[in-house]
Formats: sequence, C-alpha cells, structure tokens
Amino acid sequence: GYADDAEMIGQNMHDLMHHTNVDGTPCSREDCRIQNALEKGEHLHSDDEFFWRRDGSGIPVEFWCHPVLKNGQIVGGVISFIDITERMDASAERRRLERYLFDARKMEALGQLAGGVAHDFNNLLSPIILITEILLDDLELSEADAGHLGDVLAAAKRAQKLVHQILSYSRPEENEKRPMSLSDVMYDAIGLMRPSLPRTVSLKPTVEADVPPILGDFDEIHQVVMNLLKNAALAMGESVGTLDVSLRKIVVDEPRRFGGGRLARGTYVVLSVADTGCGMDEATRERIFEPFFSTRKGTDGAGLGLAIVERIVSGHGGLLNVSSRPEQGTTIEAVFLACDNKKEPVEKIEA
Repeated sequence: GYADDAEMIGQNMHDLMHHTNVDGTPCSREDCRIQNALEKGEHLHSDDEFFWRRDGSGIPVEFWCHPVLKNGQIVGGVISFIDITERMDASAERRRLERYLFDARKMEALGQLAGGVAHDFNNLLSPIILITEILLDDLELSEADAGHLGDVLAAAKRAQKLVHQILSYSRPEENEKRPMSLSDVMYDAIGLMRPSLPRTVSLKPTVEADVPPILGDFDEIHQVVMNLLKNAALAMGESVGTLDVSLRKIVVDEPRRFGGGRLARGTYVVLSVADTGCGMDEATRERIFEPFFSTRKGTDGAGLGLAIVERIVSGHGGLLNVSSRPEQGTTIEAVFLACDNKKEPVEKIEA
C-alpha cells in the first residue's frame, strides 16, 4: 500500500507491518517472533500471523524469515511472504461444509424419527388442547383450577410447537421466492413482538433510505426476524436495555469476508438485530447455530431458533455474522442479495 519507497526506507519494519497481533492486541518488538529470530540468527516459518498494510487493514500471511550474515555477524534479514486469504477462506468453507454435512446427516436421522412419531403425537396433543380450551371457556372454575388447566394448555402448545420446529428444520421445503420488502417483514415482526417485551426493554427500529427489495419467501424471512428478536429479548430478560433492529444497504465493490463466508460484488441488504443483554463468550458463540444447543434452562428455548435462522438465511443465499462479548450484548447481522424488482412487484404485507 505504500506509493513511495521513501515512506519505508529508514523505518523499523516491525512498526510498519507487524505491529499488531491477529486478535488486535499490540505486538511489541520484544514479543515479535521475527525480531527475536533475527537477533538469534535463526530461521523462522509461520502461517498463523497477520501483516498490516499502510491503510491499517490486515492480511493473513505465510512467511519465511532468514537472517543475513556478513563476516559472521547478523546485519539484517530477508522476510518473504504470501497472502493466504484465499487459503483461509477455502479452509473456512471446508469446515463449514463439513459441519453442514454433519448436521445434514443428523437431521436426516432426526427427520426419519420425527416423521414417524409426529402424526401420532399431534393426534394425542390435539384433543388435550381442544378439551382444555373447552373446559377453560365453559366451566366456572376456581382461580387455582383455572391456573392448573392453563399450565396443561401451555405445556401442550409448547410440545406442539416443538414438533413443528423439528419438522421444519429436518424437512426443509424449497419455497418459491419473490421480490419482497424486508422492511415490511421487519415492522410486522416488531408489531407482534413488542407487546411481549418487558417495559425495561426499549425497541428501536431503523430503516435507511433506498433499501432495495430482496428475493425471498415472506414466511421464512418473517421467521428469521421473529427468532432473532426473541433471542435478543431473552438475552436481556428483565434488565434495562435496548433492542436495536435496523436495515441498511451496502455495496460491495471488491469481494470481502462476511461472517463465515465471502460476499461477491453486488448490492446487499443487511438486517441487524443488536441487544444490550448478557452477551456470549467465544466458545458459546461458536455453537449457537447447532441444532438443540441452548444456554437457557427449563422451557425458555429448545435450541432450534438460531439453527432455523441459519438454514433459512443460507437457503436464500445469504450470510450471517455474529459479534458478542460477555456482558456487552450481541449483534447478529443477516445479509441478503438485493434483487432487481423491475419485472415483478415487490411482495407486500396485506393490511
């Protein structure tokens, strides 16, 4: 990134291009592996560090370091390196595909099991729900009896919902995708979610101007937004906090990484859901899209919400990016390719 070698001559190379570690922490000269190797006259090879450009952006590199000797004295060093961004992306894609294959096999087995029991299970749940509702409506019950029946009804509906979630994840169907306004979906989901939020949580929707439509299935995208909102709300609980939901347009001029994938050139719409809740450590963040993984106890979650989110977003050719730190909240971004809506009308919500 340097236009003139005069900007580099006479400067310490460590301070120019190796001043920061991969995790963003400062790398001092005393801790620099290259400096230490050269001082000891040792050769060094590494493929797990970053070098930094003039504009402050970093690149993953594989490098080789060799000391230069003159009359038995170390007078300098030669460091040759290559940009391994594509290799890193390929490795990440391979891990993603391996995880996808593992999940697909697990879901195939689960789908066979769920398909066999779902019909009979729903047949058992339906009369429980129906009769309980009739009793609650038609009988003059004491407050205690009504509470007990209410618990029965709530448990039966949770069981029914879990069956539907399992079937939805394990037997995804390819639905027709049409041009649609993501802002319509967002505001509809917010309208459904807002009444259930604690008064301590402030929900703030933001839509930037000129956000283009995307190509998608309305019901599936609606499920994505609802699941992200529910997760964010549960992360904040009864604490005072803010739930920010936003839409923005981004234009990618050069291919770049986003979450676990790579965005090609084009125009995209980014849905962002940010909370000020409990946040996650790195180990938890790595597992949040696993089916049935949940950090919540009891009936707060079955661990399918974010797994369904990932399946739907991936099925729409989109990507997810998650940033979170313990006690500092979580931000989940879903990016979708914008579509040309000149040939087809944008799908709207019926009033």
